[in-house]
Amino acid sequence: MDRRLAEIGERQGELRVRIARADVLEATLLSILGLVNDWLKFAETKNGGVVGQAGAANVPLVRFLSDTAERDTMTTGERT
Repeated sequence: MDRRLAEIGERQGELRVRIARADVLEATLLSILGLVNDWLKFAETKNGGVVGQAGAANVPLVRFLSDTAERDTMTTGERT
């Protein structure tokens, strides 16, 4: 019986050590998670800006192409 209690005590001691290590690991992982979330917010904001600029850059191109198609229609009388 004493041997069994000693084994249980050893296991509890090992468990305490593991929990202490897990607490440090948890804090480290939470810190890394916070950094990743910050970078993700930055990247999403940047991507939104890039999409907006690309859309704005397409407006003159579409106007040019529609004007060109309209001029072709006037000169040939045919729609393309």
